[in-house]
Amino acid sequence: MSKELNIERSDINGCLHGTKFKKCKMIHTLVIYDAVPGGAGHSRRLVTADANVLSNVIRSATEMMGVCDCKPSCYKCLRNYYNQKYHAQLDKIGAIAFLQDFNGHFISLNP
Repeated sequence: MSKELNIERSDINGCLHGTKFKKCKMIHTLVIYDAVPGGAGHSRRLVTADANVLSNVIRSATEMMGVCDCKPSCYKCLRNYYNQKYHAQLDKIGAIAFLQDFNGHFISLNP
């Protein structure tokens, strides 16, 4: 998101929360928020009626990971200072699959 919207990585944050099972499949909620005190409006930029901005962010992320030749992840595709305690769990193949599945299934976008 930071690369696609040309903002500082430290200005936004997010988390993924598994909410419930539906037909033996976990339903995930993606929460994205401004990390700037008082908010800067970056997360609001994702919310459009046609979901094009979020779709572009997801497309850019999957393309970036797809061209990276690392296994399972590196600092060019998934790793950064903020997620260093999860580096052993980060897998770009799983992330690509998740994002490709998620991209067509927007349940709600709340500004």
